[in-house]
This record gives sequence, C-alpha cells and structure tokens, in this order.
Amino acid sequence: MDKEAIQAYYGSHIAELEDVYLKNDHGYQEREKELKEAVSQMEALIKELGHEIWLRFDRVLSAHNRCEAYALQAMYVKGVLDAGRFFCPLRKEEGNGGN
Repeated sequence: MDKEAIQAYYGSHIAELEDVYLKNDHGYQEREKELKEAVSQMEALIKELGHEIWLRFDRVLSAHNRCEAYALQAMYVKGVLDAGRFFCPLRKEEGNGGN
C-alpha cells in the first residue's frame, strides 16, 4: 500500500462519505450547532464593524476549514498506513504457519 494510492482512494470515495457519516454523528452535530451559535452571536458585531471585517473573518474561517480538511485526510492516510504496517506482518506469519 502506498500513500498516493490511499490519497486517491480517499479523494474519490471517503470524502463523499464523510458528510453522510457526520450527519448521523451526534458528537459532530453538537459541535456544528455550537459553531453556528458562536457565528450567529458575532453577526451583529460584524455588521456593526462593516463588510471588510466580515471578509477577514470569512478568510480566517475558510483557512481554518482547509487546515482541518487537510488534517482529516492526512490522519486517514496515516491510519491506513499504520494498520497496514501492523497487520501485514501478522498475515505473513499466519501464511507461514505461525513461524
């Protein structure tokens, strides 16, 4: 298993399933609700300070979201590689009759 193949699989299969999984995950939904409430509380302040502040805030949130998405993919790839490193030697031992 190589990193590029896992990244390609992630990009074509896993990313689209994240939304389905996260929509049903109670912990994620609670955090999403908390985030929306926090942004909602800032809306009045942002309107008062002007559109330029909103654009800056939006850039910060967008950059943060890109970092989180990258971290999620990187950890997925690392997890698959780690699982391969752990289980492949066990399968080889199993194939050799435990030797």
